[in-house]
Amino acid sequence: MSGRVKRRTVYNPNPAMRALHAALIYDLRHMECKLDLQMATGSRPGSSPRKNVQPHRCNRFFYLTDLKGAYPSVDIEKLAHILCIVYPDLTERLSWVLRFLHDYCAPPRGRGLAIGAPASPDLFNTYAAYLLDKPLIRFCLQEEITVTRYLDDLTFSSQERIGKRTRGRIRDVVARAGLRINHRKSEVHDLQLGGPIAINGVGLEYGGRMFLPAIYLEELRASVDRALAGEDELFNRVAGMMSAFYAITDLNNMTESEREVEGKFRALRREHARGRR
Repeated sequence: MSGRVKRRTVYNPNPAMRALHAALIYDLRHMECKLDLQMATGSRPGSSPRKNVQPHRCNRFFYLTDLKGAYPSVDIEKLAHILCIVYPDLTERLSWVLRFLHDYCAPPRGRGLAIGAPASPDLFNTYAAYLLDKPLIRFCLQEEITVTRYLDDLTFSSQERIGKRTRGRIRDVVARAGLRINHRKSEVHDLQLGGPIAINGVGLEYGGRMFLPAIYLEELRASVDRALAGEDELFNRVAGMMSAFYAITDLNNMTESEREVEGKFRALRREHARGRR
């Protein structure tokens, strides 16, 4: 949705590893957790890019950045200690947790968490929430800055300008957590003077209206047109894309392009329903 493309090594777990990670995810989400995950808006039940942007809608000034090499940067020994601290069921099981992480959650050759492993986002959320989110929340409360973290993407916003000195202090907090800022992808933005911004694939304009970025809307329009022209196999893909449209777009305040796409999809849906009958 953002229009960006990046290359990385992604591991593809076999069925047995997927089953093991599914059980791990279930346990992590259902065990008692002594950790505040309020800042984490990605890879959690009910989370979404829209919910990541929602708290920032009333602000004007933004500082966007992300963590460089987030999963490989995870210290597995620290993660094991954190899991034993925040999950009471794991207390006094440090050696077992450490062995489990090395055997099933780290890449075969390399450091940190394996990219592509199903439980890596949940494990990273726990790691970052303990080491990074807690001090960032404290700092941002003092500075009257709104902050959210969508996995490795950090969004800071305020009604006042987030100056160079403040951004430097934010970077210091990240460094103390043992993580690194991706300076190449960092940006500052003024919604009023600089126009809308895209945050994790969600557009936001001054005044708080959220919308799909133009590149995604154009792809959606083209897919709807092709489906209307008779490419029936596209319907499920279009329906999936439209779920993002409905989740993000303000249906009471649509642009002409958004109304056109939504109208065409309603026509496509009626046509598809008639065909199934």
